[in-house]
Amino acid sequence: MKNWKVPGVILVLLMLAIAFRWNIDKNTNGSTVVKYSTDRWNGAVYYERLSSSDHSKRMIQSQSIAMDWYSSKSLTVIWGVLTCGSVIWLLFTIRDKRMFENEAENRGIE
Repeated sequence: MKNWKVPGVILVLLMLAIAFRWNIDKNTNGSTVVKYSTDRWNGAVYYERLSSSDHSKRMIQSQSIAMDWYSSKSLTVIWGVLTCGSVIWLLFTIRDKRMFENEAENRGIE
């Protein structure tokens, strides 16, 4: 029973996808930090300015035309749903495998 490999591989791929999603460039001028975050999934670029008295974040480049109907938040929600589904699938697969092994042991003992 090697059915756990499919949800396991999907889960690993989803983790890799979120790990490499953002490209972040930081610039520091005195006490002000400026971050440019590029969402690699849809091409959006965000500008974030952090200082002791101010915090602002805004989009400076919209998503690419191909991904225009997906915002960064909705892509994150979709990723979360897929990840939860993969984890649940993996847990059920492992549980079913253990139940099958326990039944096989019980049949062998009797």
